[in-house]
Amino acid sequence: PKQPSLILHRIMGSQASQVSGLSAMGTVPVLLPVLGSAAAGSTVSSSSGGGDPDITERIKHTTDQLTARWKNREFEIKHVEIWTRAAQGSSAAVAKAAVGGICHTFLLIETGPSTFLLERLVEGVRFVTLTDEAVEENKKWAKRMHLADNMTISSKDIAKWIEEKQSSPYSLLGNNCIHFAYQFGVHFKFSGSLFKSGIVHFFGRARSEIPDKTD
Repeated sequence: PKQPSLILHRIMGSQASQVSGLSAMGTVPVLLPVLGSAAAGSTVSSSSGGGDPDITERIKHTTDQLTARWKNREFEIKHVEIWTRAAQGSSAAVAKAAVGGICHTFLLIETGPSTFLLERLVEGVRFVTLTDEAVEENKKWAKRMHLADNMTISSKDIAKWIEEKQSSPYSLLGNNCIHFAYQFGVHFKFSGSLFKSGIVHFFGRARSEIPDKTD
């Protein structure tokens, strides 16, 4: 049988070449809803982490602050959504490439009064609080793949999981945004065939369900 890494390479490889170097587009504010390098098809590095060092440090600082608060307060999470979207940022070329199938997969975690964005970028794991406007911006050109609202997860457990994932570098074929969302669902035992059918099935769904609209 074909190895999973080879299959994933075939799923993503042809589109990845279309956006070579796009994630080096310059400084991007940390709290923008979407970074150009967030795309699974980004080619900053096909095997290891990369990206702008300043952005990397700012993302880590913001994520560290929020995970520390979640560990200290320890409350329950009952609503998590996984979304997939066409990859676009400040460059029209990225939006154009998204039509070819390049996508970004991310999580929205609701606590009641607040919504939090959790995602794997080339520059690291980003975990931030979103305004209502930013929530809608993230959902633009996106489709919800999964809603988990029938379970209870401790904020401390999520924070610890994020800290573990921060130590692993980005990899196009082995540790990108789609892997990240899938691993979250598996780790916290989300129900449904989306997580029982394996990573290749999840990849296919993430790419096939993005809305075909970029205007």
